[in-house]
Amino acid sequence: MAEFYILGDMGSGSKDQYKVGDSMLQMINKHKHKHTFVCGLGDNIYENGVESVDDIQFIDKFEKPYEKIPDSIKFYMVLGNHDYGYDNDDRYKFQIEYGIQSQKKRKKWFMPDSYYTFKKNNVEFFIIDTNLDLMTKDQINTQLQTMIKLMKQSKARWKIVNGHHTWRSIAGHGNAEPLLETFLMDLFKEVHFDVYMCGHDHNKQLINLQIGNKKVLLVVCGTGGKMYDDNFNNYDNLDENSDLEFCSNNLGYGTCKATKQKLHFTFYNEHNDFEFNYDYSKK
Repeated sequence: MAEFYILGDMGSGSKDQYKVGDSMLQMINKHKHKHTFVCGLGDNIYENGVESVDDIQFIDKFEKPYEKIPDSIKFYMVLGNHDYGYDNDDRYKFQIEYGIQSQKKRKKWFMPDSYYTFKKNNVEFFIIDTNLDLMTKDQINTQLQTMIKLMKQSKARWKIVNGHHTWRSIAGHGNAEPLLETFLMDLFKEVHFDVYMCGHDHNKQLINLQIGNKKVLLVVCGTGGKMYDDNFNNYDNLDENSDLEFCSNNLGYGTCKATKQKLHFTFYNEHNDFEFNYDYSKK
């Protein structure tokens, strides 16, 4: 069994990030989750990424907000659009280098590359870089073919893909842009994965998406450090193949307990008030 936390769009350094981090710490301590981990879903450092591996923002917007969480609990990080910055340069590479240094020091931040995989018991996670608009066609295809190969090789009971940008969403950013839509559809057609988790929209959503005769659960959880100024609920973004199970515009985080039979998701607000439970099962 694997148990983990879901946290996206957190790196604001604001009181909202501290609220969510403190609530998550309380839950970790309450359940004595010594062997848990965190799936970070991008926008790790607002607003414009970092300028070096020694940028103070790593301290102010990651280390300090989560300093009471033990270093044994790893944050498996994804690159968001803000991590690339506004100038579309190579500043995202500093986050990768920070992750490599962090692991040498046995610290929390885990990011060995812009896309990678890791396995925890019966679940394998496939971390992708969804900033496809900043890549060449060759770079996109290399990532796609690499992930297809790794997923076909995987013997894990559950396959979960973590990215930053939304695939389907009723909130402000809406559905995937054509490049990402094509990428995810091509990946899903080659290898059936069970869940796609992302941030980007600053709310929580659970959407069941039907593609042909196969289903995939979409989890949006971009509520780790910033609230929307306005609530966007555009239900027209969902067609007859998409069923919205849950939506919340509160700050907060999610948890998941993965057994052989099901993935048990639970969502909380920034005060650790329960919001929603959902079981995603397969035979």
